[in-house]
Amino acid sequence: MNMVEEKTLTGRKVAYIRVSTEGQRLDRQREALEEVGCTVFYDEKMSGTIRNRPELNRMIEELEEGDTVYIVEISRLSRSSIDLQTIVKDIGEKKAHLISLNDKWLDTTTPQGQMIFTVMSGVVQFERDMISQRTKDGMKSAKRRGSKIGRPKVDSDKVKYAIKLYVDNLETKQYSINQICKLSGVSKPTLYKKLREKEIIE
Repeated sequence: MNMVEEKTLTGRKVAYIRVSTEGQRLDRQREALEEVGCTVFYDEKMSGTIRNRPELNRMIEELEEGDTVYIVEISRLSRSSIDLQTIVKDIGEKKAHLISLNDKWLDTTTPQGQMIFTVMSGVVQFERDMISQRTKDGMKSAKRRGSKIGRPKVDSDKVKYAIKLYVDNLETKQYSINQICKLSGVSKPTLYKKLREKEIIE
């Protein structure tokens, strides 16, 4: 008998199913999750690299205390360890649990599973700290070499030209905003910002 099926759990058995594209089918995942007794299903057809997924958000919002979320495998829920940690934290805050059928270590209903995930969370935090430290070190190194940090400034002549085209165009209606930006080499946000600074537009 499957280890997941042997557990006595309170609350609902909630299934989260995801495929990346509209053309892919959800059947295989649904059948596997129906076998372990899931009765509430949230189906998603969207890339796992996108964190803000409507059905995932709705599932977490609607979780009740004691519920257990089932997934077939981690890749259906998350594509990064940092993202996975955040999702598990969100589920835990609803006093619910998470079980992955194919990743036996991911089972927050057991002390062992909670301990493993705690260790993994520590590794993720270490990973974040290392990235942050490398970024800071890189910026310090760049400053020592005299490199400029941040976005390069927009050429003032380009901005002047873009503003002139815009003002002239108020009468001639010759160009669209996109064409003005293309001709001048100035981005649309920058153009609008400069126009507001000069009180040409509100």
